[in-house]
Amino acid sequence: MKDTSIHSLFKTENLYFHYFVMLPLFFFGICVCSFPCPLEI
Repeated sequence: MKDTSIHSLFKTENLYFHYFVMLPLFFFGICVCSFPCPLEI
């Protein structure tokens, strides 16, 4: 029973970690796509 509770806790923490990492990367990707890089000019 302890193993399943740890697994469910890990799944919820992994879900929060997934949103915590993907949201900044998502906005960073929008900024990179919308603004041209000065080094390329």
